[in-house]
Amino acid sequence: MEKENKKTREKARKERNELVRQLVAFVRKRDRRVQAHRKLVEEQNAEKIKKTAELRRQQKLQQAKMAEEYKEQSWAAMSELEKELQQIEAQYGEEFGDTSENAEQPNDNDPTIDCYDDLYCPACDKSFKSDKA
Repeated sequence: MEKENKKTREKARKERNELVRQLVAFVRKRDRRVQAHRKLVEEQNAEKIKKTAELRRQQKLQQAKMAEEYKEQSWAAMSELEKELQQIEAQYGEEFGDTSENAEQPNDNDPTIDCYDDLYCPACDKSFKSDKA
């Protein structure tokens, strides 16, 4: 009997809550204060969207202006780095007797080339017998 009464009370409570929700929705549709508040919120949202769009546009213009005014630092210029690299290569070539022309053509008199095959690691200074090794 108590279970049946509890079930009936729950059903009546749900119906009552649904009826109150419908009444609130009906009043909200027709209440001028709610409509005025909704209109105010929509205007504020539209204003926020405009402000963010304007701010984004200003930031893009500022970034474009900064990009136009950008001057590459002398130490970051690639041409300078390339010149330095060529000088270093030339210096090492003179020091070790290995110029770029000689590096492309193997030297038959060099004994170190003969003792190592294709599976040589210059970093480890090891030669390997298979690819997996």
